[in-house]
Amino acid sequence: MVTARSKKIPNWKAPGPDGVQGNWIKNLTALHERMADHMNDLINNRVTIPVWMTTGRTVLCQKDQERGSTVDNYRPISCPPLAWKLMTGIIADSMYEFFVENDALAVEPKQSMVNWKTELASCGEMLRLIDTRRGIFQGDSLSPLIFAVCMVPLTKILQNVKAGYTLGEGRINHLFFMDDLKVYGKNKAQIESLVSTVQLISQDIGIEFGIKKSSVEALKREKLCKSEGIKLINRQAIKEVDDEGYKYLGILELDNEEALLKKVGDSNVVSISEAVDPKDYKVNKAKETENEWKQKRMHGHYVREKEELWEQKGTGVPLEPGPFTSENQRPITCLNTGYKLFTSFTLISIEKHLELNKLMEGQQRGARNNCSGTVDNLLIDRTVALDFCRRKRNQSAAWIEVRKAYDTVDHRYLVEVLEMDQFPNWLIATTKNLCSYWNTRVTTPTKNGNETSKTICFERELPQGDALCPRLFTLCLNPLAWKLAATEISKPINAKITDVLYIDDFKVYAQSENKLSCVLKDTHSCMNHFGLQLNPKKCNVIFVKRGEMKGEISGIKVSDTVVVQPLEEDSKYKFLGILENVRQEEGRTLECAEKTYLKRLSVIWSSPLSDANRVVASNQYALAVLKYPMWTQHWQLTELRGIDREARIIMLRNEGKHPASSTLYCTCHERKVDNYKNEKSDVERLYIPRKDGGRGLIKVETAFKIATIMLDHYLKNKDGQYTKQVLEHERSKAENSITKNASKFKREVPMSEFEKKEDKSASENAKALKNMIKSKMKPVKEEKWKNKALHGQDPREASCWHSHHQ
Repeated sequence: MVTARSKKIPNWKAPGPDGVQGNWIKNLTALHERMADHMNDLINNRVTIPVWMTTGRTVLCQKDQERGSTVDNYRPISCPPLAWKLMTGIIADSMYEFFVENDALAVEPKQSMVNWKTELASCGEMLRLIDTRRGIFQGDSLSPLIFAVCMVPLTKILQNVKAGYTLGEGRINHLFFMDDLKVYGKNKAQIESLVSTVQLISQDIGIEFGIKKSSVEALKREKLCKSEGIKLINRQAIKEVDDEGYKYLGILELDNEEALLKKVGDSNVVSISEAVDPKDYKVNKAKETENEWKQKRMHGHYVREKEELWEQKGTGVPLEPGPFTSENQRPITCLNTGYKLFTSFTLISIEKHLELNKLMEGQQRGARNNCSGTVDNLLIDRTVALDFCRRKRNQSAAWIEVRKAYDTVDHRYLVEVLEMDQFPNWLIATTKNLCSYWNTRVTTPTKNGNETSKTICFERELPQGDALCPRLFTLCLNPLAWKLAATEISKPINAKITDVLYIDDFKVYAQSENKLSCVLKDTHSCMNHFGLQLNPKKCNVIFVKRGEMKGEISGIKVSDTVVVQPLEEDSKYKFLGILENVRQEEGRTLECAEKTYLKRLSVIWSSPLSDANRVVASNQYALAVLKYPMWTQHWQLTELRGIDREARIIMLRNEGKHPASSTLYCTCHERKVDNYKNEKSDVERLYIPRKDGGRGLIKVETAFKIATIMLDHYLKNKDGQYTKQVLEHERSKAENSITKNASKFKREVPMSEFEKKEDKSASENAKALKNMIKSKMKPVKEEKWKNKALHGQDPREASCWHSHHQ
């Protein structure tokens, strides 16, 4: 019971005056046994609770500085020890479940209250301990329950009083939440009877009324009428609620609207423009804020109530430093959430029509459901390159990129494509109406401030940022994809591979230079008809003869003004984020990704973030650079282990970990790491989840193994001719094979085959597979941690204690 309750305590839980951290509470098994002994002693009424467990610290916080130093002007804030919170939490859980059956639990308040003490401190110096004869601790889960139990007699008596407000078939005469009480009555006599009952019972319990925070109000025919208040037995009186209203459970209750506006205007919140304030400061501030909100391009339509759904805001981000040019700007569009929701509904109908009639060409893997488009294209491209290099075959290829792809789509051509594919009339009309409403206004900073142009309607351009526009763009390129699929191309892997296409980035293949030239000319003419243009600066061709790159070749002239230049022998082309030449450059890709990964780690671990946040940033922000190419690249585990060592060095240099908590040494790349050599200690604890006592860092080697296993499962269960060809190619390889490496990694953990569930989507199955792999790897990591001679003592003691008490 103690161990189960301790697991609910977060590691970041603030310790009490005893200084015991939440992580210690979880993992110190000796403390669990001691707590269990104290619990048994309490139940058997043998001894009292130790003083160190019940000694808390109370701080008096002043409520209002103008009222001065009075007892009523201070709010006590108590901080009990974490061990006390743990033990009282166990008792509170049991009291909720067995409050009636188990009378022994009532012994706990009696015995523990004997040792309740607090520290009296002044100016940071502790004076002495004070025994608390009255009052209940604050800050644990048991004290509110004890206070609620003390209020049970008062609640029972009020329920039996025949007074209150008739609500339907029932009657309600009071609302009770801890120490906040509100009573109801039909007339003044009933209210006086209820208040006098509450006062008598409160005196017996030992609780006093807070007269200054008590009020009474009388309503007659939904109007607030005057009342003389209620006189109490001790000659005190509860006054009528004043014009400022009464705040009950944090909500201001007041019948007078003008006084309510004045109350809000006098608060620290910028009020509405009708608020009353003598200085008129908050009124002017509210009007100023409201005007600024109305002028917002994107958010202001909610106030103006006249802006259209497709109002958007965009900005141009320079691609490279330098002078301002249209080609050097990337448009970033921010669409309204309502517009995104609307277009997502339209996309569902478009996808159903395309799937039912099989209109999309198979090589276009962008904006497709249940498809890893970039992974599929890179795997097919990698297989083709390795195949013609291994067989010493001739091959020609070209990388093509569309210039300002989304910005150059002709709206008339888009409507023609929809009509050609025989979409429903309402879908065509909806898309056509959307095109007519796509517009912008240009804002330019001048000496007189920002000046905005008139509305400029678009005849070209698709907005970016919603789910519909990527599908519309792929529909525009769909005729080109079908035309490329019909060309005569080589068959390097016993399957016809014409091109791999992802949105606007594609690569075409041909058997010879002449055939590639014909393909590029046809592509250029088709794109001109669509309203699109090639980007010669980002297009290249390559010619391979007997598996080797041909030197001293000229480019291909596709028109009078456009020439596609050949790729130089020493240069690399980045296709879908992966560097390529004749084949994919796995070593160079890893080198660039490693450099970016370590650079991001240096920024993260030199920042003032907490340890938990730095670990989260490392796993999500830094590791993402390596996770993307892991799916398509074959890297050596020794290189990945070297990256993990460099990561630990960065942590060590930035005081992110103790020098004796990892194994670090210089790598073979002549890296000089002074004072960090041959320091051997626990490494596995860095990669254990935080909830299990580790740091929670993700190991690059482990992430690569998980990606390889998931990729092997993806290829085996993916339908399609080309993915099957990729799988056969990987099985035939002698080394660096996905299937063989995945089988090897599976043997490291006792892992069974994952059963794909047909009723779930591909993303849900992939997530379930990833969770299964992590759950199988977790015991292996914990076992390595336990086998440590020094640092494995704590997990070994925890497992021994757990097995002993089962």
